[in-house]
Amino acid sequence: MNCSGASLLRIVALLGSLSVPVSASAESSQYALDRLFLIHGASTPLDEVLSFDSITEVENYYGIKSKEAHLAKDFFADSTGSSANMLFARLPASSGARSHLYGSDISSLTAQQLQTFNGSLSIISQGYQYYAPSINLAGQSFSMAANVIQTALNKTLPIAAVTTGTIAPVSVSFNGSINATVLTVSGLSSGSIQIGSYISGPGVPPDAQVTSQINGTPNGVGTYGLYLNEPSVSTETLTESYGVLTVNSVGSGTVAVGQEIAGLPLTAIEANLSGSGAAGTSTWVVNNAQSVATQAMTMTGAPLSVKYNTVSGATSKRDFFTIQQNGNFNWASSSITYAGGTLAGSLGLTQTAGAVLSSPGEVVIPGTCPLQGLCMSPADYMNNFLQNYSDQFSSFQTTDYPTSAYPPGLQAALEAWARSTGGQYDYLQYWSANTPSIVKSMVASDARLLATAPEPSSWTMMVLGFAIVGLVRYRTKTIKQSAPTRGPAP
Repeated sequence: MNCSGASLLRIVALLGSLSVPVSASAESSQYALDRLFLIHGASTPLDEVLSFDSITEVENYYGIKSKEAHLAKDFFADSTGSSANMLFARLPASSGARSHLYGSDISSLTAQQLQTFNGSLSIISQGYQYYAPSINLAGQSFSMAANVIQTALNKTLPIAAVTTGTIAPVSVSFNGSINATVLTVSGLSSGSIQIGSYISGPGVPPDAQVTSQINGTPNGVGTYGLYLNEPSVSTETLTESYGVLTVNSVGSGTVAVGQEIAGLPLTAIEANLSGSGAAGTSTWVVNNAQSVATQAMTMTGAPLSVKYNTVSGATSKRDFFTIQQNGNFNWASSSITYAGGTLAGSLGLTQTAGAVLSSPGEVVIPGTCPLQGLCMSPADYMNNFLQNYSDQFSSFQTTDYPTSAYPPGLQAALEAWARSTGGQYDYLQYWSANTPSIVKSMVASDARLLATAPEPSSWTMMVLGFAIVGLVRYRTKTIKQSAPTRGPAP
């Protein structure tokens, strides 16, 4: 074998040991076509990742007419069977998220079977035990059964404290505007904005309740989260109302945020203003502005809300019960467990039956967190998500619309976090009601891969081609150097 042939074989043999360059960007990862959707609504449990690989799967879980199904049609548009996944997770921004117990699918349970149920049910909410010793569902429909269960669990609310106290109403006038779930307070001459208070004014629907402060002067000018899903309100004079509970003495137990004052119309303790709940004098924010003279007061755990939910999908139907703390009570006080009792399994409310536990309540707020309770920044949320739930996606987006309705700084914080990953994750900052399709993602992926990392076979052929060209030039040069020198032609 001549030298050039041996060199060629050695080069070919070495090709197998060459490292093929791989792009570090999101488009070159094995999850390049997988996308995470950060959902605001309660249809997606907290601290869970739901993964779907088709429009039908999304429609069966969320419903044919859901926002998620609309996104799925965008995402899988013109797809030719490429493997891609939509991941959904709940992002509890600004208004916060209460804990939920999501029951398992009971669509195979008939009304006749339901009406034979007669037994007990128990659950722990806010650390308090709720127990219904006898629930009889004879003659009940599924939606009526939810009401029967709720009434039974709330019949004897657990006692948390026995006190004496008073309540004084407070009304505060201020300049502000509302954009979806965000309240912006632009002017406040006196008084303060309190968590748990209600906002009223022209165009503001009932039960617009303040759930968190996002930024600004504590309890003053700034932005706040609202428990509200209504049209926006332009800047105008708005009114805040709440009550101040003064606890004069504590006979037993401890007063705390999240409790209800028994005997008053759904009066929730929302925030602490001063003092301790265990003894002595203390003051608290309650949601209802009312006048109550000094009297004995019993504080209990917050009442529970039980709902029957039905989802109509493309090829299947999904029915389930949910249990959560009553919505008038701040999310920060909410926690819940799986249910127990003789009816829990039959109603799909146990872990063994396939129920999903979404607890405790939490909120994501850009920047610092001036709020008591469970609170995290967007970066903390994403880092926690990668570490504990999933890193199997390359792009992600929020889905609330319009984008201006997001808490101020949320999108910028998510974009900054994405940049901090060195291109591993792409935040689709300008998408919300819609999403780019897989096909567009594939085109972007192919373009970037070609620019950064040829396919292994292409890389091998390219190097081999350079090697052959080099050897041919080397051999030509060698032949020329060894050929006899000739004189000038005669």
